[in-house]
Amino acid sequence: MAGFYSARGKTIPPLPWPVFALPLSRVTAGMKAAAARGKHLGRPRLSSRLVEEIETLATSTVLSIRKIQEAVDGRASRGRIGEIVRQARSHNQSGTRPIAPEDHP
Repeated sequence: MAGFYSARGKTIPPLPWPVFALPLSRVTAGMKAAAARGKHLGRPRLSSRLVEEIETLATSTVLSIRKIQEAVDGRASRGRIGEIVRQARSHNQSGTRPIAPEDHP
């Protein structure tokens, strides 16, 4: 397969549309203008019920972040679930043993 690609003698033609990124200064200025108008930039907030559900799973089980995401039906990103899990598990002072994944319903 490598020989097939290396044997090609033609050059690749340019793309038929312009390819360029916005200058960083324009992006930054747009974000500052949106913030000045009171626009919320970034991810939407998670409902408090969903955050509590994730915290409960994090402190009462040893489920991985991916398994917790499956348990909440993908209603939050893995990154956000990871933040909540790390915070909940670091603040878990109860000393109770979490339920193993095979014991979790």
